[in-house]
Amino acid sequence: MKELIARVVTMDAEVRKSTQFALTVVAGFTAGVMLTVLGMSVLLMLVC
Repeated sequence: MKELIARVVTMDAEVRKSTQFALTVVAGFTAGVMLTVLGMSVLLMLVC
């Protein structure tokens, strides 16, 4: 029983780590896309 609990706890830690990593990647990607769109619109405004 103790082994099972220990395994679940370590698994939980791994899942949390990977979830945090995935969220960070998604957030970074979203920020990059938004910045790109913002930059494009600013360029278009300057050109027009």
